[in-house]
Amino acid sequence: MKTIDYTVIEQRKMQLITMITKLYDVDLLDAIEDILLSNKKDWWHTISDAEKRAIDLGLDDIKNGRVVSHEQAMAKIENHYKNL
Repeated sequence: MKTIDYTVIEQRKMQLITMITKLYDVDLLDAIEDILLSNKKDWWHTISDAEKRAIDLGLDDIKNGRVVSHEQAMAKIENHYKNL
């Protein structure tokens, strides 16, 4: 299996962004846009099985009412760390 170096990917993306911001050729910009739009993948197929399981567990929690509001979570955190 191919190892992915996310640092290299991020660097390449930044280089491409820089290059694109310097373009004034409308045809080339259209071509780049066409490539990007035609290459869209469903993100679900790009994540790991562990990430899919975590999402499914979260959805199951929501479905079964195992949730707390933002306010409840913040109150719990504030109470836990009030002595810091």
